[in-house]
Amino acid sequence: MKKKIIVANILVLFIALIVFLLSSTIIVSYLNKRNMEEEIKNYLNIAKEEYNGSNIEECAKLLNDANNKIRVTFISKEGNVLYDTSKNSEVNHLDREEIINIGKVTYRYSATTNEKMYYVASYINNVYIRVSIPEASINGMTNTLIYSGIISIIILGVISSFIIVLVSNKSLKPLKDEIAKLSDIAGGSDYYGNDIDRLSFQVDRVHDLIEDKIDLLEKEKNKLDYVVDNINQGLVIISAEGNIILVNKVSLDILDKDKKDIINKNYVYTFIDKDINLLIEDCINNYHNHNINYSINNKDYVINISSLDNSFVKNNNSYGVSIFIYDVTDMKLVERMKTDFFSNASHELKSPLTSIIGYQQMITEGIIEDKKEIEEATKKTIKEASRMNNIINEMLELSYLESNNNETKTELSISKVLSDVIESLDSQIKLKNINISTNIN
Repeated sequence: MKKKIIVANILVLFIALIVFLLSSTIIVSYLNKRNMEEEIKNYLNIAKEEYNGSNIEECAKLLNDANNKIRVTFISKEGNVLYDTSKNSEVNHLDREEIINIGKVTYRYSATTNEKMYYVASYINNVYIRVSIPEASINGMTNTLIYSGIISIIILGVISSFIIVLVSNKSLKPLKDEIAKLSDIAGGSDYYGNDIDRLSFQVDRVHDLIEDKIDLLEKEKNKLDYVVDNINQGLVIISAEGNIILVNKVSLDILDKDKKDIINKNYVYTFIDKDINLLIEDCINNYHNHNINYSINNKDYVINISSLDNSFVKNNNSYGVSIFIYDVTDMKLVERMKTDFFSNASHELKSPLTSIIGYQQMITEGIIEDKKEIEEATKKTIKEASRMNNIINEMLELSYLESNNNETKTELSISKVLSDVIESLDSQIKLKNINISTNIN
């Protein structure tokens, strides 16, 4: 690119100088011609004033001394040359253009001097006085101008080219620096060509890099949106200015809102509850965290309001806010059902326990003495005990299910377990005269 700029600037400079030289030459030639016409007319007027009808040679010599390039010719009224400072001619001159057009400057080739000349003539005292000057006298000045102009163009061209190279190097340095920066951003190898091609190459690479980054960010955003929208809790992020910048699908369902209606809007338009808005404001200004119970549409929620000091939400002394909304409707329902169950189970346990105690008191206090009645009371006692056992097993099963079937594994010593069992049954073993032996490897 640099070479193209330098060549273009030098070419423009040379064209401008050449155009200037040509125009100057044309103007100077025109002015010289005008001046020359005026000059030979002045010489003609001098000749007319000096000629008295007989002093032809003295008059001609006077003009020739004034300007040795001047040619003075005296012609008779018949057209014969009476006197010529250059060379006498025997040819009749009445048909000459300057003789025909008295007083008008004419331009033509002279057969006598073998060159082109300017002529002007006048008729006085029965004689034609003609003054002429060669074209070369005018062209000499023009040629001098052309030669000096060409030399000036060469000198100015060399100096200007040197200056253009320096200025181009200096002016293109920022561009080269920016191309280098783009190359660093894009990474990889550089393109070895002119600066414009390098710039275009690096811009294309940076464009591709930005597109890749945008595509990657879009994919990451989609991942984040998927994760955020599929968590079980409602999530709302509020900036330090109080605007909602993120909300997931669960929150939208809970609040019965459309995303476009609340995103980038102030939280007061989303959470109508005054208490919640006050807690959010306190969280933004004072970095306090809060929990609050909230009910809407026959459902129960626990709302956790926490401060965020991350840079993407924080602003000076104000903090962002994260809000998690937990649906506890099923949990509270389970708690109520569990409370009702244990209340009912306590009542159910009380009845068989009362019966068992009653039967055993009657037996021990001798109220029932008949063997058959005692057996009947014992059967009823065993029945009520079985009923109690079933109720207790159901309670244990509920507790087991409530703990999510988490099993705790404990290492046991078989020999110790057997020893404990034998020890607990020792009285019955002795009563029945049973011998027990253990052999554990």
